[in-house]
This record gives sequence, C-alpha cells and structure tokens, in this order.
Amino acid sequence: MSKTNNFVSTKKDKSDSEIIAKAAQGLGHLCYWSIKGQYKPQELRDNRIAVGLPDYIYIPDRDLRGSINCVNRKFKKKMPDGSPVRAEIVYEDGESMSVGFLSRKVSDTSRSAKWTQFDSINVTVYNTYSDTGTTSIATEYIDMLDRELTHYFGNEVRHHIITPIMKQCQAITLHAGLRFVTKKHESDIIKLQQFMENIGAEFNVLTQLNNKLTKKTLESEAKKTLSKRVTDVQNKLKDWSTRSRIRSDAEENMLAELADIKDQAELMKDALQIKLDGLTKELDDARAEAKMLIENQEPKGKKLDLEVWKKSLDPQYEIVNNDETMY
Repeated sequence: MSKTNNFVSTKKDKSDSEIIAKAAQGLGHLCYWSIKGQYKPQELRDNRIAVGLPDYIYIPDRDLRGSINCVNRKFKKKMPDGSPVRAEIVYEDGESMSVGFLSRKVSDTSRSAKWTQFDSINVTVYNTYSDTGTTSIATEYIDMLDRELTHYFGNEVRHHIITPIMKQCQAITLHAGLRFVTKKHESDIIKLQQFMENIGAEFNVLTQLNNKLTKKTLESEAKKTLSKRVTDVQNKLKDWSTRSRIRSDAEENMLAELADIKDQAELMKDALQIKLDGLTKELDDARAEAKMLIENQEPKGKKLDLEVWKKSLDPQYEIVNNDETMY
C-alpha cells in the first residue's frame, strides 16, 4: 500500500513540476510601443545593423511626394482674418512639384464659400527650391517640409520597421498597437526592443505564462478584435449594396482587409489552438458578398449597358461602338 502511495505521490510531483516548468517558459509575449521622436534614415539603418535586425527591413530615404502629402495633412494655418488655409499639390512635371496655398472665403451675399490660391512654392526632385513663395505661410511650410524630407517620425518607423517584423513573426493583433507574438519568435522581438531603445523610443514586452488562464484571455481578446473587424466589413458591404459603383481604392482596401482578417484567423488557430467556426463562416460570407458586389457593379468610366459591359470582359466577344473595337 505504501509503495502505491509513494508511486502516486512521485507521479503527481513530477506532473506539477512539468506544469510549472512549462508555464515558466512562457506562451509568448505581448508587445506595444510608443514613438514620439524624429529620426534620420541613416541613423535607423546604422541601428538596424548594430542590433542585427533582419535584412528584409528596408529603410529608404524619404520621397518627395510622400513627404509633401504628409505635410499637407498636418498643415493647419489661418490667415490674419481667421480664414483657414490649406496646402495642396497644384502642379508636377517629373522634375519638380508645386504646392499651392489656398484660403477659404465665405460670401454672405451669395451664401457660398470658395478656396482661392494666394501663394505657392516649387520644390525639385533634388529637394531644392526654385520658388520659395512670398508669404510667412510659405516659409512655415518649407520649414515643415525640410524636416519631413530628412526625418522619419512615428508612422514611418512603424511602417518600415515594426510592421514588417510583426508580420514575419506572425503576430496576432489583439488591439490597435497591441500584438501577441509566440515564443518561437523571441529572438527577433529582443532585437527589435534593443533597436527601439537605441533610438529613444519605447517597445514594451510582457511575457505571458503558458497556462489555461492566459490562453483563455488571449483567445477572448483575439476573438473580440476579429469579430469587430468582420462587423466593420459587413457594415461597409451594406453601404456598398446601395451604390451602383464602388471606388477602385475602396475595392483594394476591402480585399486587403478581408485577406488580413483571414491571415489573422489562421494565426490564432495555429498559435492558440482555438476554434473560430462561427467567425470563419461570417468571413467567408463577407468575401463572397464583396466579390459579388464588385463584379456586378456598373462599369467605371463610360457608362455602358450592364450586360454589354459584362460581355466585354470576355475575350471571345468584340463590341463595336462608334467604329472602335472594345474588349
């Protein structure tokens, strides 16, 4: 009898120690970050090499169009009379781009508002200025553009460095700015954390115990995030169903979002061994509906009879219209 008790006790002790050891190893890491500085591209490249981040991390110089678009979104100024000012690209020829500054005037008599250009600058593809404008508004804009052309900010660091690593590590999105990465990708996460520390940014890593409670919590949060994304897609599709045409960029964004949700669902099933049968069906239905709406919309550009347009997509048909052959 005592031998049996000893055997049971020994087996239980071994089982407990295995559970503790497994939990101590960790299931993975929660990662979140905060980036508030400005960084020169070469500084980021040097740090990438120093900490040993993978070669697929590509950090290009800032491009002119992207920098101008960033400044245009941030540029919030007012005229002395309080009327708002906006900046927009008004000309480009491959060698340079012109940015116009427009003020908004409201007419009490005609009950209307109009944007009128009052100044402009011209910047070449070599980041030099052939025209610097004549107002203080133009001077302020140039200061912002010079800084944008020579530095990365939070969005660019996230886009060029964090996002590619998170994708390669098959990170699971729990909330905006919060990712879960499994244990097998720990080495890349350690390097990324060191990189962020070197440039003065924050990258926080919380190791999660490998136990049922952790898995249940991660599963719950992951499902909530996926479910919300699927619901957002369904609401957009409901709006699409009332339209005769859908913008091309909206189509691309929708298909990209559906593909990313599908990838995230697969990652969750593999990493956390969870079932997503209900969400999978909703996602499949949404993909089918999006495809149907895109295929059945009216053609963009010249308006044709819908059946004629459908046939024009088939190589076997030739449609002659005004002595021109259309395919």
